[in-house]
Amino acid sequence: MGSCRPTFFVLFLFVFQVARAVDPSTNLSCNLTSSVDLKTGLPKGANFTVLTLHSLSRKKVVALLQANTPLQILDLHYSKRVTFVKETGAFRIHNLSLADGGTYDIYRQTSDSSTETLKTYTLFVFDINITATSLANRSCSLDLLCQAGVGTRASRERYTWKKTASGETLSQEPRLRLVMHPENSRDSYTCTAQDGVSQGAWDVIPYPQCSHSGATGHLLSGLPRLSCLLSAGLVALVVLL
Repeated sequence: MGSCRPTFFVLFLFVFQVARAVDPSTNLSCNLTSSVDLKTGLPKGANFTVLTLHSLSRKKVVALLQANTPLQILDLHYSKRVTFVKETGAFRIHNLSLADGGTYDIYRQTSDSSTETLKTYTLFVFDINITATSLANRSCSLDLLCQAGVGTRASRERYTWKKTASGETLSQEPRLRLVMHPENSRDSYTCTAQDGVSQGAWDVIPYPQCSHSGATGHLLSGLPRLSCLLSAGLVALVVLL
């Protein structure tokens, strides 16, 4: 039994050192149809033989970039939607769908055939659908439905709606029903999606959707495409117009 202990210690130390060499997973919250940049973290001019973007959720290689050759997209799901931005060293996924959510790894292979994990990202793609019905005195009732694509782990996904300012929990389901009045027209609400491993969040100010009787809309109605944001302590604030 004594001979097993050093082996365990060496193995543990090896795993610990490998884990330290890889940046911790970065959570990104994005909105439907926007674009996301998954940066390699390599300094400009760094050497590589192959850069690989891999989807852990789909268990497929998304794209390969070999030195001095055009980007190859290997997963048809991403056809014509992935580019490589040389200026920032990032794989860019365009026109995000809920199915694009999940975990991505970026690998570098060098001339000596060694492989290194550069970055790991967990991507949440949010779509918030709002149905509004006008009431008297410029008030209205609102039905907010939050969906977040997080890849194959979506079956374990849990949702929470909170008031952004106070953190008060209003719903532990994807749907939130509200009655809003002009005096609280600037109130913001946060949808958080959690899959048991990580979480993403998105804020929305829904009252402007009340301006039309029976109006319905998505998070992006009438809005320019927004950048993706880090989920840790930072969420996107969207006013529906």
